[in-house]
Amino acid sequence: VYGFGLILWELMTMEDLFPDIKGKEELTDFIIEHNRPPLKSYWPSSLRRMISTCWDPDPETRPFFEEIMFNFGQVEVDVLCRDLNGRRIIDSLWKGKHYRGVKIYFRDFQKVFTDVLNPDYTIIKPRHIKCLQAILCDPFDDTVDFKRFCNVVAWFGPLSPPFDFFDRIKLLISRPYFHGFLSYTKANQLVYYKSTQNRRVTYYLYRFSNNNLGGFVLTYCDPAGNICHKKIQRDEDGMLFIDDPSLISNRVEFDNFHQLHKTLKNTYHLKKPVPGSPFRYLRK
Repeated sequence: VYGFGLILWELMTMEDLFPDIKGKEELTDFIIEHNRPPLKSYWPSSLRRMISTCWDPDPETRPFFEEIMFNFGQVEVDVLCRDLNGRRIIDSLWKGKHYRGVKIYFRDFQKVFTDVLNPDYTIIKPRHIKCLQAILCDPFDDTVDFKRFCNVVAWFGPLSPPFDFFDRIKLLISRPYFHGFLSYTKANQLVYYKSTQNRRVTYYLYRFSNNNLGGFVLTYCDPAGNICHKKIQRDEDGMLFIDDPSLISNRVEFDNFHQLHKTLKNTYHLKKPVPGSPFRYLRK
């Protein structure tokens, strides 16, 4: 159980456990003195509680794995969806179910969304709804699953006020440079293919990150012909910033994607978006 707490901390931080400790004896003394890696203040309380009880100095007070597994589902929800209204929607649609395998029809999702957030559909137009469906639903059966919902909240949250949430979605996916759900390999292929047609133009696209909750990726071809991928992260306050070591000393945060794009367009000399966005029909 103690080891599980350490592994969970590593998975959540992607950092080394004891980076300044040298040698086995020093590590043993450090742990015996009840030193532990720091818990992040912005983590949900349920996660901090689970990790801290796993490495409690008194082994008798550490939980059994049965208790850990019983509470792990709630910890996962709290980590993946930090939005309070989002968790209320999850509780209504997925709580008590094996939520990873349960799909909800969009009409049922929209009913719960309306009950929780009471959106004003006089200002939220049908186009807003279509944009949400485009990124939230399985295109084959118009259903919503737990993981995709958590991703959408992380990308475009908070959910309240509802109009702002819908508008952030519409404004981004209606841009010609946004390609949404692309793999690293597919983004490489699209940018490379267009760049070989015209070496004098810096082609680029944006997509959702496949492995960073709430993140995006800029893919472009630099003047030397190299395909580059730049991570766009969200901090704990929801601000966007570019994860580029060469810019780390001059990090700038943005509260919306359009401002971020204007800066990156100048920084990386982006000239022309790769055509063929899967959301282009929503611009009509």
